[in-house]
Amino acid sequence: MKWFYEIVIGSKRKRGKLIPDDKLFDNVVDYGCENEIFKSVFMYPEDRIEEIIKNKSISNIFCSRFAYWIPVDIDKGDNSDQLTLQNARTALMSLYDNDLTEDNIFIWYSGTGYHIDIHSGCFGIEPQEDYPFLIKQTMKEMLPFADLSIYTRSSIIRAPFSRNLKSNRYKIPLSSKELMSLSAEEIIAPASSVEEVQKRISW
Repeated sequence: MKWFYEIVIGSKRKRGKLIPDDKLFDNVVDYGCENEIFKSVFMYPEDRIEEIIKNKSISNIFCSRFAYWIPVDIDKGDNSDQLTLQNARTALMSLYDNDLTEDNIFIWYSGTGYHIDIHSGCFGIEPQEDYPFLIKQTMKEMLPFADLSIYTRSSIIRAPFSRNLKSNRYKIPLSSKELMSLSAEEIIAPASSVEEVQKRISW
C-alpha cells in the first residue's frame, strides 16, 4: 500500500496538502531552506486520499494510519538550552533501558529542542484505525515524561532539515555520541549554518 504524508509549508494554518511518502524529501529540498515545513506524525493510505481532500478536515477522518518512525518530542519550552539537552539525554538513556539500540533510533536537534525517532518495527503494531492511540499508550509506558500530545490522529511535527523560524536554525541529525558528549552550544552551531545542514543531508 502507498502511504501519504500531510505536509505544511509555512503557516500551520495551511493544512490539508497531501504528498506520497517518497516525495517528502523533495519538498524539503525545494522549500526547507527558507520555510518552516511540518509533516504529519502519521501517514494516510492512498485509498482514502480523495475522501480526505473532499472532507477538508483530516482530524475527522477515521481510517488506518501508520508511521515509519515514531517521534519522541523533547520541547525546549522555557528551559535553558543545556537543560533541554539534558532532558534529551535522559530520554535517550531511557530508550536504551527499554532495549532499543542505535540501530533503531534516529536523533535530531529540531532548532530549539530535540526529536528522537524510533523505528516503528520496535512497536510491532500493524496499520489500523487505532494506530495513534496504541502508539500513545506504548509511549506512555516507555517514557512517562514524554510529550504525549503529538500522538493524535492529525498531529504534525517539524520536517527534517527544514528551517525553524523562531530560532533561525535548522533541524539536523545527530549521532548518539554527539548528543551525549557535545555542549548545547556545540550542537546549535552547525544548525545555524546552511552549509553545515547541506553536509548532513548526505548522512
